[in-house]
Amino acid sequence: MNQALPFTLDSISKVTRTYPTPFHMYDEERIRFVSDRLSRTMNEAGVPGFRNYFAVKALPNPEIITILADTGMGVDCSSLAELAIAEMCGLSGEDAMFSSNNKLDE
Repeated sequence: MNQALPFTLDSISKVTRTYPTPFHMYDEERIRFVSDRLSRTMNEAGVPGFRNYFAVKALPNPEIITILADTGMGVDCSSLAELAIAEMCGLSGEDAMFSSNNKLDE
């Protein structure tokens, strides 16, 4: 996997002419690589059927969550809003877990 940044200073300068700062840029190839590596590592370590559940609160970005779901990750939600984001990304049932303190009955 290439460790170099996936952009140059010139390309960032061009982006800032269109999009106001601050903004975040993500490397989809790297996200997919690391997610796959985690799953492979756990399976090779003798944890067959391992599945990671990404904490939506860490990055509630539907695009990123969709990428992670595509790699086989589930989501860990701690609020109804996070469950709604997960559902928007097509995750429900066994794909999502709800782990919060002080849950309301609804």
